[in-house]
Amino acid sequence: MIRLNNFMPNIEYPLQWKYSIIGRSLEHIDRAVKEVVDREYSLQFSHISSKGTYQSFILLVEVESEEMRESIFYDLKKHRDILHVL
Repeated sequence: MIRLNNFMPNIEYPLQWKYSIIGRSLEHIDRAVKEVVDREYSLQFSHISSKGTYQSFILLVEVESEEMRESIFYDLKKHRDILHVL
């Protein structure tokens, strides 16, 4: 977890975590999320680029620990169909 000025935020698990995901299409992002997330989730459209090349979505998923939260983040980030994860 990232520390800011030696401050570690206190996050109480389980909780709903929100990931912002950018990709080329819903199909690509949906496929990636299905491959990475092995539990129930919600995927909501967020934005499309001005030229329509990129789309962003909000992924909501319940995470049970910091390790699970980070694992989902890094697995999404390295997936071939995902361009960026926040």
